[in-house]
Amino acid sequence: MTIDRKDPKIAEGILGRLCPDLNARRYWAQYALQSIDIARSISQDSWEITLFPEGARLNVGQVAVLELWQDKAAFYCCAPVPVKPSEELRKQKGFGYRAVKLKTDRWFIDVNALTRVPPPLIEKHLELVRLAANAKKISPFHAAHSPGLFAYLEELAGRAQKGEHHLLADEVAPGRYYEGAVHSVMVNAYERDREARRCCIQHYGPKCVVCGMDFGTVYGAVADGFIHVHHLKALSEIGAEYRLDPLADLRPVCPNCHAVIHLGGQTRSIEEVRKFLESTGRANNGMQRTAFRRR
Repeated sequence: MTIDRKDPKIAEGILGRLCPDLNARRYWAQYALQSIDIARSISQDSWEITLFPEGARLNVGQVAVLELWQDKAAFYCCAPVPVKPSEELRKQKGFGYRAVKLKTDRWFIDVNALTRVPPPLIEKHLELVRLAANAKKISPFHAAHSPGLFAYLEELAGRAQKGEHHLLADEVAPGRYYEGAVHSVMVNAYERDREARRCCIQHYGPKCVVCGMDFGTVYGAVADGFIHVHHLKALSEIGAEYRLDPLADLRPVCPNCHAVIHLGGQTRSIEEVRKFLESTGRANNGMQRTAFRRR
């Protein structure tokens, strides 16, 4: 059966059938995007995600790392994983990839249990992602990449505004970053330039400018450098090509703060979300406050 891998609606239909519970589906999307972010922090071209009529798979380098099939998800992990199998969590031994030169296991979890995947399993999964991206920095499976699936996962996880999708090809002149132009690159997309993201993180560091969260400090080497990048003005509100300044227009934020910024379909300011933290006594008094540079 042939499917249109460019269409987010096709991805929505297939994933909805595989994982009917919307909340569980959102969790799988978050796991997939977290893995992709870590792979991209090592090499932009190290990953691809593929939609099949009967499932979905994320590959990093030469390694399958995450899957979704009918009523179950599969996490590939570096072995051993300090977790006991159960009725909803089963281990399949005997996987090994020459690319990472480590023993790996595949763990199956019922889709209804995706909201409670044990943290040690996620840590071992992300360890495999990092090793796989370092082992082969250009995925050999790009021809099977499904841009519609990636766009749907970003929408599920709250990382894309309505009509805003990931750019698949982003060749731009050095030092010139343009975003917001609607164009067709396998799918209609608002430009999201990877070099602009890199420049933002290089300048501000991989620390959330709202709460001060540093994933490397909290989780160790497996999450070092992981962070989201927030557009101060949503691209969907612009609708025309404009010149992007990565330092003025972008800020690194953690996934939690990023979700609150866009909670309810609106775009809150960084200062507004900081005040939420201050009102609950959870603000990080030691964090550096980043001043906005206005045009």
